[in-house]
Amino acid sequence: MAETKIIPAIALQSFLEQRIDMEVARLREAIETHISHVREGSYADKAELARRLDILNHAHDQARETLATYIPRELFDAKVVELEKRVSALDLWRAGSTALVVGITIGVAAATGGIVSLLVSAFKP
Repeated sequence: MAETKIIPAIALQSFLEQRIDMEVARLREAIETHISHVREGSYADKAELARRLDILNHAHDQARETLATYIPRELFDAKVVELEKRVSALDLWRAGSTALVVGITIGVAAATGGIVSLLVSAFKP
């Protein structure tokens, strides 16, 4: 039969305390390392979020500048109607002016023809 070694209780307690202390130290180091990595990651995340926010703010400013160059649809439609009325008025004026010019041209031609015929008859031998 194999002999069983008897370990004194004090030695066992000391051994267990050492093992527990070593395990606690190992766990403490692992937790501190994990916390350190989390902090570093959160700093990196914060930097990335700040970078993205800066890009979004710039895009927002550009969108506001672009939007400032637009007019509301209602205002655009009102201006189109106003311009259509002005074009129609100009078309009417042009049509009247053309008739007036044609009438004046015919009148001038007739008067010129009358003057020419008077001159011809006055200088006829």
